[in-house]
Amino acid sequence: MRCLFRCFILSFMVGFFPSDVLAAGVCPLKVVVINDHQLDVDANITVVERSGRKHERENDVGGVEFCDLGILPVRVEVGNPASCSYTVVDNVWLEFGSQAILRVLRNIDHFLKTLPPDMPPICKVLLRVRNWEGDSPVRDFQIATDPKLVVESDDFGGVFARLRRDVPVKFTISKKGFATERLEASCLGKPERREFEVRLKASE
Repeated sequence: MRCLFRCFILSFMVGFFPSDVLAAGVCPLKVVVINDHQLDVDANITVVERSGRKHERENDVGGVEFCDLGILPVRVEVGNPASCSYTVVDNVWLEFGSQAILRVLRNIDHFLKTLPPDMPPICKVLLRVRNWEGDSPVRDFQIATDPKLVVESDDFGGVFARLRRDVPVKFTISKKGFATERLEASCLGKPERREFEVRLKASE
């Protein structure tokens, strides 16, 4: 309990903002999980209704919406219940015809050096997408992952992702006028940082 309380103070800040937009058919709840740089992070989100019914989603870019809910308050859980980086928000109020937005600040990097044995480490992976000669970054490409991950990109050909241990991820990078490239990356042990250079070859 002491660990959970301390970790909660260091790891999470929660903001609840009722939206000013009223519209028929709008999803009543949106949950956004970000880090202290305002970037989306990989996290499992569970919404529990008063009846006990659960809705589970993986965080995505811009957050995820939960549409099949009523007007009774719900419980929102973020992360792994067995870990020190787990947070719960009780009694999130919902209104018919409007959307409640719940923002959770999750800084899991605080715990990477002292992870519980049942919590997999997270590796930071950067793909550097360049032209075939390797002397210039490639921009405006499309990237897909299997399994699906939240990824971040910049204007210099960089694609950043967080990988869990023993879960290989396949990256597919495509761009019109270039051959599609595929790469598999994995996190094998303790938390680490890895870089991969991906070179795109112009189509014949």
